[in-house]
Amino acid sequence: MSIKCITMKNDVYYKNAVINGLDIFYRQAGNPEKPTLLLLHGFPSSSHMFRSLIDLLSDSYFLIAPDYPGFGQSSMPNTNEFEYTFHNLSVVIEAFIDELNLKNIHFYVQDYGGPIAFRIASRRPELVNSFIIQNANAYLDGLGEALAPLAAYIESDSEEAEKGARVFLKLEATKWTYIDGASKPEKISPDSYSLDQYYLDRPGNDLIQL
Repeated sequence: MSIKCITMKNDVYYKNAVINGLDIFYRQAGNPEKPTLLLLHGFPSSSHMFRSLIDLLSDSYFLIAPDYPGFGQSSMPNTNEFEYTFHNLSVVIEAFIDELNLKNIHFYVQDYGGPIAFRIASRRPELVNSFIIQNANAYLDGLGEALAPLAAYIESDSEEAEKGARVFLKLEATKWTYIDGASKPEKISPDSYSLDQYYLDRPGNDLIQL
């Protein structure tokens, strides 16, 4: 009797690392001997946004996808304990990279992942093998008309500007990031934007995002 071997996708592991006193949650899959692909998520999501991609690529890459402080399952210190800037987020993720001893990294960056990874690359270019860039921005002009209220808030934290920025913390805006421009919105699971909104609605997270 012959026995056939069935090739299975690599398991996904859900881990935590203590980085600069913060608990950083991350997803890991694949063989460490394969090329390293670091998945850096955008707003308003978390590493959850990469769950299907991780399943698809786990045979070919060693995949690591962390949640930033204030996002997903990672620590959410208040704004008096941690200054939420792209610089500080990049410092945490750089320390995370060192903690996991990641080298020769393919950076997959989406949205916020861009200004975080670009800062790391400017300090540590030797870490970078390549960039895969999905809707990430490196300059203010790239924000576009749709994000004009955010650009206004960057320039001024007035009450009026804050009101405009807060629109992006509401369910309608979170859903828009998934649905807008989709040819078949009925194929987009509502679980995605519902989970993102759950994290955004946690007490104090609005101030973190602002």
